[in-house]
Amino acid sequence: MKRALVLRGGALGDFVLTLPLIRALRLPFEKVDVLANRAFADLSGKSAFALDDLDLAPFFVPQTELPQKWRDYFSRYQLVISYLHDPDRSFERNVRACGCATFVAGPHRIEDGAHATEQLARPLHQLGIAIADWAPKLEHNQAETAAVCAEFPLPLMALHPGSGSARKNWPINNWIGLTQQLLACGRSVVVIGGEADEGEIAAMRNHLGDRVEYAIKWPLRKLSALLSGARFIGHDSGVSHLAAAAGASCTVLFGPTDPKTWAPRGNNVRVHLAPGGNLIELKLELVVKLLLTRGLLQG
Repeated sequence: MKRALVLRGGALGDFVLTLPLIRALRLPFEKVDVLANRAFADLSGKSAFALDDLDLAPFFVPQTELPQKWRDYFSRYQLVISYLHDPDRSFERNVRACGCATFVAGPHRIEDGAHATEQLARPLHQLGIAIADWAPKLEHNQAETAAVCAEFPLPLMALHPGSGSARKNWPINNWIGLTQQLLACGRSVVVIGGEADEGEIAAMRNHLGDRVEYAIKWPLRKLSALLSGARFIGHDSGVSHLAAAAGASCTVLFGPTDPKTWAPRGNNVRVHLAPGGNLIELKLELVVKLLLTRGLLQG
């Protein structure tokens, strides 16, 4: 059996942007395993494991004696692609020493220019493997998705007012005003929040109370299932990439980061770049007009 292993650290968005590469590997390889951060390892399928649970420290030490269990583990793979930070290539040399036939280092950092999915897919160019579809996609269990979506009345608007970076956030008063307009149009609204969004969620709760639902720190598989049946509005964030990959109809407000590199990909995504890349300058009235043209604010 031809087996490949992908080691992917980083945040949620980084992981989602690597999904096209993982999907492309499944054509020439019978089994593709993924080692990623625990919070989102299972998003790519059953053959995914938590990088956090593994003690790989010996592999980053030059000329070290490697545990036999790890020699056996890495020797199973004909191909290993690693995005782990490995400045002196100790990890690469140690994995090769285990008997891995081919090791390819992916980019540890995304640079301005080509889209992130294309930069992350560069290891495939070395292998002669093509990518037919550049849009990350997540598979869902139909029963699980139906059960999650049944908890909310439709049509459902999912809003994520955070991003983990204040400079990438549209002012919270605009989010509150937009939510009030959505409610006035009879939309069901769920506000999504993670650990980095506590301030934004507190403000939304203070002004909107229980007129909206909240999905706070949900497991990502459950959140992905919810988003698959929703219309989504967010920023340049991991949650926006998750929503796009889940199949949500996405409106993404961008700035100051460059959407040519960082925007979620897919025919279900519409990106709106703030004037001068400054979200403070993006007026609520303009976003409302944008949503009207997409049919999201009609009563």
